[in-house]
Amino acid sequence: MDLHIKYAPFTGHESRLAHYYRHLFSTVKFVVKKQKKGIFDYRKAREYLKILRAQMSNDEQILLYHNYISGLGEDWEKTSNRFLSKYRMLHNLPIHKIKFVEAPRKHFQKRIWEIKSETHGKDPIFEWGDEG
Repeated sequence: MDLHIKYAPFTGHESRLAHYYRHLFSTVKFVVKKQKKGIFDYRKAREYLKILRAQMSNDEQILLYHNYISGLGEDWEKTSNRFLSKYRMLHNLPIHKIKFVEAPRKHFQKRIWEIKSETHGKDPIFEWGDEG
C-alpha cells in the first residue's frame, strides 16, 4: 500500500497558526478597547466576542490554551487584559481533552473564585462548569 501525502510530515503549521492567533488576539483586543472607551458596555463586548469564539473549533480553543499556557500567548491573560477569563475566550474548551499541561480549572482557580464571587456563581468561565 502506497502512502501519498500532500505535505511534508512533521514540518508543522507554525506560520499559519502564528498568523491565526495574532489576528484573533488583535480582534479581541480591538473589541475590548472599544468597550473600555465606552462605545459599548461589557455585556455587548462579550456578545461580540462570543460570535468570534463561535467561529473557533474545539481544537482551535485547545491550541489557544496550549499557546497561552506555554508562555507564547501570555498577553491573553495579563492583568490588564484577562481576555481568556473575563471575556470567556476559552468558554467552550473541551477540558477533558487537556492532557499534557496544567488543567484549565486548576490554572484559572484563583480567577474562577473571583468571578464566582462577582457573579454569584452564575457566569462560569467554562461551559462544562468551573468545578471539577
